[in-house]
Amino acid sequence: MSDDNIGAGCLNSGCILDLSQFEAGPSCTRALAWLGAEVVKIENANDGAPGRFFFGEPPDKDSWYFLLFNASKKSITVNLRDPAGVALVKDMARRADVMVENFAPGALERLSLDYDAIRAFNAVLFKMFAFIRSFIARAACHWSRYRIFPKWKVKC
Repeated sequence: MSDDNIGAGCLNSGCILDLSQFEAGPSCTRALAWLGAEVVKIENANDGAPGRFFFGEPPDKDSWYFLLFNASKKSITVNLRDPAGVALVKDMARRADVMVENFAPGALERLSLDYDAIRAFNAVLFKMFAFIRSFIARAACHWSRYRIFPKWKVKC
């Protein structure tokens, strides 16, 4: 292996499709951007990523929280409730090397943007589909420590 593929710039030819929000997904894709990958963040068409407005920032100013976790990325707003928005994300996924998401379980399946749907048209180029969950499957509720926190909205 040559030294050209190690460290900063080692992912210069990579394209990451980022459908994540809050900390886990954005920190993962931020690291990939720092290594040279082109990261395209998909945000809610109505008001952008939820983290943009944390800590009471005015509507025209992104929060430090959002800037911290989304540095070095490109962003696009997409309405995933509109079939044209879903088609746009699928078109972008055709060219992606990696897709990262952390939607609630079942959300991407309802949009036909889950691993199997994307893999059907990007079998050669699509290298990785990463999902990061703070949610748990219904069958796992009995042992999860998160079931005691109502903010997680886990129903067992």
